[in-house]
Order: sequence, then structure tokens, then C-alpha cells
Amino acid sequence: MPSKKSFAKGAMLGALAGVVLGILYAPVEGKQSRKKVKEESDKYKAKGKIAIKEAKKKYETTKTKATPVIAEVKEKVENVMTEAAPIAREVKEKVDVIVSEVEDTVEKGVKKGKKVARKKFKILG
Repeated sequence: MPSKKSFAKGAMLGALAGVVLGILYAPVEGKQSRKKVKEESDKYKAKGKIAIKEAKKKYETTKTKATPVIAEVKEKVENVMTEAAPIAREVKEKVDVIVSEVEDTVEKGVKKGKKVARKKFKILG
């Protein structure tokens, strides 16, 4: 997908080419044509400089506003991670205990089931 920057550049070049071609094909003397081309190119050059200056100003304003917000968000994320780490360890430890208890219970149930099956069906083993 083309960027906005390349589109704007293409649009400006297209407009400039249109102006130049219009002047060159107009029924005007060569000296006057060159003068018109220079005037139009100077006009577009000035407009381009203004647009660049405004874009830089907007960039700087946005950067100035965004920098403290980014720092604040970063600090909050670091705080949450710091606070969450011990909680996560505690939860993991509790889950490990529960899993171990479940494994023990299942193992005991299997042993008891085998014992009952041996008695009921007189299975050796």
C-alpha cells in the first residue's frame, strides 16, 4: 500500500508537470514561457516549504505531547509487572499443590479400584 508521503509527492510532481506542460504548449514566446515556468515553480516550491514546515511543527507538537504519556504508560506497565510477579508465583505454587493432590487422589482411586476388581472378579495380580 503506497504511503501518504509518496502519494503527496506524486500529486505535487503531477501538478508541477501539468503546469509546466501547460505553459510550454501555450502560444507564448519562449522567454515568457521560461519566466512563467520559473514563477510557477517558485510558487510550488514556497508552498512545499510551508507544508514541510507545518508538518515538522505538527510532528514536534505530537512528539512533545506523546513523550510524557509514553513514559507514564511504560512506568505503569513496569509497576504492574513488578506487582504481578509475586502473585503469579503464588498462583503457580498453589496450582502445583492442587495438581499434586489430584494426582495422588487419582492414584489412590486406581489402586482402590484394582483392589475392588480383584476381590469382586477374583483377579490375580
